[in-house]
Amino acid sequence: MHKKRALAFLFVISFLILSITLVSAFSFSDFFGKITGRAITDSDIIAHYKFDGNTNNEKGGSATSFGNPSFTEGKDGQALSVDGNDYLEQNSVASLINPRQGTFSAWIKMDPSIVQDTNIHAVLGAGLAGNGTNYIVLEKRNTRTMSMQYRTSGNPFSASTGQTFYQTHTWDNWNHIVGTWNEAQLNFYVNGVKYYYSNLPSYASFVPFNTFRIGVYPWLDNWYFKGQIDEIKVFSRAITQSEVTELYTSYSSSTGTNPNPGAG
Repeated sequence: MHKKRALAFLFVISFLILSITLVSAFSFSDFFGKITGRAITDSDIIAHYKFDGNTNNEKGGSATSFGNPSFTEGKDGQALSVDGNDYLEQNSVASLINPRQGTFSAWIKMDPSIVQDTNIHAVLGAGLAGNGTNYIVLEKRNTRTMSMQYRTSGNPFSASTGQTFYQTHTWDNWNHIVGTWNEAQLNFYVNGVKYYYSNLPSYASFVPFNTFRIGVYPWLDNWYFKGQIDEIKVFSRAITQSEVTELYTSYSSSTGTNPNPGAG
């Protein structure tokens, strides 16, 4: 009897150690996703732009073009091509984006002329028109890093690649970038790998967004992107690291390269 109790005790201790190890290796949401088998579903996606010769949003409506954006060979089918003066806007999407949790995902191919410049170039973002105090945006920073910027009531936070990785990575090929946010953390991924995260405080009075743009900053007509953008997806929740990796690898013809998470 004592031997059985001892074995049972050892089993419980071993299980607890394994559980702590798993939770340490992944975020809690990743751990929860693994034990529940949760995966991305169509209901998680609130906007999806394929850019196959049009600006249609697969979830409804289409983005309005400004300037002269065009379409070219993409990561999957065709892609949006912008020359540093073009952008798209679909503000009906902005009201669906939850400031407390969500995900931006896009495939990008930078024009070589912007890779090493010291300007900001926005890929996509949501915010308040004419108001620079509340926004979430995926962008190439003027510090020569790729980043997700999250700003609420004038308090900026970011998760970005380090300059060392940025300088040694090939950005004029196709790369998959993802930014996720919730009330606790901001995460940034390149080609399926989490590169950086930032802890966030909780803000109960975050103002809902009213503008959503692709290829320019969400709150002013400036900081345009130049290059190709494809397969933009906006999610209603912060997807897990395993789901980001699955999203990246779902493109069998992927030409992007995995970064070294330790570089920077």
